Amino acid sequence: MFSRMKQWRKKQRGVGCAKTMSDVIKTELKRSTTARRQHAHDHLLQMEEGFRRLVDQSPDPVLICLDGGTIVYVNQEALDLLGASGCEQLIGRHACEFYHPDHREHALEHFRKVETGQNIGLVEGKVIGLDGRMKEIELKGTLTSYNRRPAIHVLVRDITEQKATQQLLRNQEKLSLAGQLAAGIAHEIRNPLTSLKGFLQLMQAHGTGKREYFQIMSSELNRIEGIVGEMLSLAKPASVQFKESDLVELLKHVVTLLETKAILNNVVIKAAYEVKTAVIHCDENQLKQAFINFIKNGIEAMPDGGEIFIHLCAPEDTSYRIVFSDQGCGIPEAQLEKLGEPFFTTKHFGTGLGFMMSEKIIRQHQGSIRIESQLNKGTKILVELPIS
Repeated sequence: MFSRMKQWRKKQRGVGCAKTMSDVIKTELKRSTTARRQHAHDHLLQMEEGFRRLVDQSPDPVLICLDGGTIVYVNQEALDLLGASGCEQLIGRHACEFYHPDHREHALEHFRKVETGQNIGLVEGKVIGLDGRMKEIELKGTLTSYNRRPAIHVLVRDITEQKATQQLLRNQEKLSLAGQLAAGIAHEIRNPLTSLKGFLQLMQAHGTGKREYFQIMSSELNRIEGIVGEMLSLAKPASVQFKESDLVELLKHVVTLLETKAILNNVVIKAAYEVKTAVIHCDENQLKQAFINFIKNGIEAMPDGGEIFIHLCAPEDTSYRIVFSDQGCGIPEAQLEKLGEPFFTTKHFGTGLGFMMSEKIIRQHQGSIRIESQLNKGTKILVELPIS
C-alpha cells in the first residue's frame, strides 16, 4: 500500500509539472502576441505620423477625403488656397462644394473614377474659396488609407499665376501675329483694289462699262470678301468646349459632309479605322473644322480627280494617329517649312489662313502635326492626339 501511495504522489507531481509548464507556455505566447501587436501598433502610429508630417510639410495643398470627397484632413497650404482660417471650416464638407459650378460635375466624376481604382491624370478646374476669391487649379487624386479606411489623397496645385503668364504670352503672340497679318492683308487686298480702281477709271474715261470689266470687278470683290471672312474666323474668340468624343464617329461625320464636294471633283474618299472607338478629350466642332480643312486641301490639290485616304490607328498607348493622304501634285521641300505662315499658300486662290487655323486647333488639343510631301506623288498630313 505504501508503494502504491508513492507511485500516486509521483503521478500527481508529474501532472502538476505538466500543468505548470502549460501555463508558462500559454503566458509566454500571450505575452509574445501582445508584444507583437503593440509593436505593429507602434509601427502603424509611426507610419501615420510620418505620413501626417509629409502632408503637413508639402509645399502644395493636400486634402484627404473619405466617402467620395468628404474632407477629413487638410494641410496649411490647402487652408490658404480655400481661404480658411482653420481646419474646422473645411473638415466634414465635400471638396466639390468649392468648385466653380461649371467644373463641379467634372470634379465629381474624377473622384468617382479614383474610388474605382482608375489611374487618372491631372485635372484642371476652378475653385472659389471661403474668401470669395476664384483660383485656377490642377489636381490629382490617388487611393490611400486614413484611420484604416479607404481614402483619396488629393494633391492640388495653384496654377492661377501660371495661367496668367500663359495668357500674357498668348497676347504677345497675338500682337506679333497681328503685325504679320496686317502686312499680309495690306499686300493681299491692295492687288484687287488696284484692279478695281483701274477699271473704274476706265469706265469713267469712256462713260460706259464693258461686261468683262464687271466680271473681273466682281471676282476681285469676292476675293477680298474671302480674305476678310477667313480673317474673322481666325481672329474671333471661339467658345471652346472640351468633352469626351469618339474620333471614329467624328471622322465619319466629316467624310459625310465632304462626300458631295469630293464626287463633284471626281475624288473618292476612303477611310480605314484600326480601332473601333477612339475616345479623346476635345472640342468636337474645332477638330471637325481642322479635319475638313485637311480634306478640302487634298481635294483641291487634285484638279483631275484621285483618291484621299484617311487612316486612324493607335501606334502607342498614349496617342491616336490620323493620316490624311492625297494623290495631288505635292509640295516642294523648300516650301514645307513655310506652311502655317499667314498668307503663304501653294494654291492659286488660297490665303494660307485655313491651314494656319487648323494647326492652331491641333496644338490647342495638346497634339502635333507633321507634313510629308513628294512632288507629283501627293501629300500626307500626320496628326497625333493624346488618348483621353
